[in-house]
Amino acid sequence: VSAPPPPPPPEAADSDDPVTRQMIDKRQCRRNNRESFVAAIAEWRAELQERAARAPLSSLPSSSVPARREARGSGPLPLAREASAEDAVRRSLAAEGACGGQQQGSAAEKRRVLVVARKRPLFEHEAARGEFDALSMSPGVAAVHVCHMAPDLKGMFMRHHEFGVGLALGESSTNGELCASAIVPLLEHVAAGGASTAFMYGQTGSGKTHTMAGIEQVAAATLLPAGCAAASARLQYFEVRGDRCVDLLVERGKELMLANDASGVTHVLGLSSADFTSSSELLAALATAKSRRATHATGANAVSSRSHAVCTIELCSSAADGPCAGKRRPPAAVLTLVDCAGSERKEDSATHNSDRRKEGAEINASLHVLQECMRQWVATEAGRQQVHIPFRQSALTRVLANSFTRSDTRMAVIGTVSPASTDAEHSLATLRVVCQIGAESGVTRETRQAVKSVGPPLEPVRPSPKTYDVAAVRGWLARACSGAFAPLLPVVSPSLDGRGLMKLSAKQMASIWGVSEEIANAIFSELRAEARRAEESQKARRAGMRAHERKKFG
Repeated sequence: VSAPPPPPPPEAADSDDPVTRQMIDKRQCRRNNRESFVAAIAEWRAELQERAARAPLSSLPSSSVPARREARGSGPLPLAREASAEDAVRRSLAAEGACGGQQQGSAAEKRRVLVVARKRPLFEHEAARGEFDALSMSPGVAAVHVCHMAPDLKGMFMRHHEFGVGLALGESSTNGELCASAIVPLLEHVAAGGASTAFMYGQTGSGKTHTMAGIEQVAAATLLPAGCAAASARLQYFEVRGDRCVDLLVERGKELMLANDASGVTHVLGLSSADFTSSSELLAALATAKSRRATHATGANAVSSRSHAVCTIELCSSAADGPCAGKRRPPAAVLTLVDCAGSERKEDSATHNSDRRKEGAEINASLHVLQECMRQWVATEAGRQQVHIPFRQSALTRVLANSFTRSDTRMAVIGTVSPASTDAEHSLATLRVVCQIGAESGVTRETRQAVKSVGPPLEPVRPSPKTYDVAAVRGWLARACSGAFAPLLPVVSPSLDGRGLMKLSAKQMASIWGVSEEIANAIFSELRAEARRAEESQKARRAGMRAHERKKFG
């Protein structure tokens, strides 16, 4: 028995679905369908601006299409039928759980924590490989647009996840804008004798270290103002690598030990410190310490921080004691800055060696413990319940125990997110975590939008003569051969359409219309030539569509 003939190549296929489907990574599918998703996001943003102009600022915006609110693990719920009911849900979401926004002034004051979401710009190398912006920032709301493909890799839809945050900063924001709203209040609290802590949280390559550098500059200038000889501060800077702590103020990085005293307070043994009276000296010391921090190239960032950096700046009680040399009254006025190592997806570490994979697992584990500690701290501060804060479960949270145990601590949690569509799931996880940290529960509004396929620009298809209606037949006779057949219009039946015209032979045209065989043959030949041109036009469109499909699916 002979083998069956091989299937024709995609170029030879002539159907509505010419390309054989193949399984492709979902992130690659997003880039392949970039035009369609970008158009859908632009539509959503345009509707968001319209709703923002109509709705009060305290309400969360809704999707640009009829919204389907979907429960996790179940299918879509019925469409909301009344706009008033939907608006009531939005108002209740904003009123009950927004993460420390201005609308929640009293609640935020009670929790003493502010949640900030900051979006970095889309890099040129990301745009070059087909990435597009899948994040939207508006006052008090951060939205992640997660692009999805149907199982057949043809249908497309999008889920818009909106989070209420205290401060949402777009890609054009500066470090100065962030510090003026989120960091200066913490610094004022420290200057008044309190304790403040700022956390940087986000995926690898989302801009945490860049943002922290701006915070350090503002902190140095505020706590050690120029021309104030009485101001002095003590700096301690170390990094946490898994269960190890390494001093960054010494040249070769001395490894430190953690120990608890009789009262259960954790101390970092052997940690060096440096005293400063000017902001320039403090910033120089910070730059030197950060240069000693452990970094390695990863799949997500060429210079990725592989450790958590903890910086404490403790103010002296008075100038009379000397540069932080005397005995200070507890508790000390202290600012703690924590630059967390970036969390990673499994895909980010696919090409890592065993050391990098171990680092990634330790980073994610310590970030999980930090998240739980802050959630329990928020619950305790909100007065809902007295719970044990599990800060002893990792080295990072052990050294930060003072931030969780002091009653006058104020915190800011800054989540940095990447706009790239590839990182949409990671940005979604970051916003969920920071909102859970800073509020009673993470508040989201999820809406689903069907995405229309945006194909390549194609030439209009030339209609076939057999599809002509009566008016098109008479128009063709008037135009064909530069109007040579126009004198025949009075003798052509007013009910003749394209199907009837194509059935006529040259002899029938000559007999019915009373013209010579030469003219009838010319009409017949021109009509068939027009039919061939229409067929070639349709084939060219199908070829263009196939080329577009091959470009998308390889």
